[in-house]
Amino acid sequence: MVNLELLIVNANVLTLDGENRMAGSVGVTNGRITGIWSEQMPPSSEVNITERTKCIDLQGATLLPGFIDTHNHMISVRLSSYHLSYFRTFGSC
Repeated sequence: MVNLELLIVNANVLTLDGENRMAGSVGVTNGRITGIWSEQMPPSSEVNITERTKCIDLQGATLLPGFIDTHNHMISVRLSSYHLSYFRTFGSC
């Protein structure tokens, strides 16, 4: 049984898994996904929901996997007339 820190329920979760493309709830512990269930609420036999578990009800909204863009063209920028001092950062999300 998994102790959940975060539980996302009533979601349309796009998993990108070819066999199980959609799910209804997601559990997170220690910053990692620890469970994905087809049901809108995970079976109580599989998870331990406590008063510390933060629960987010997406009310049918769609949840997509995180995308990290590691592709950049720093050499192109360096070779062009642009200087990195022209670019502003927006901080971390």
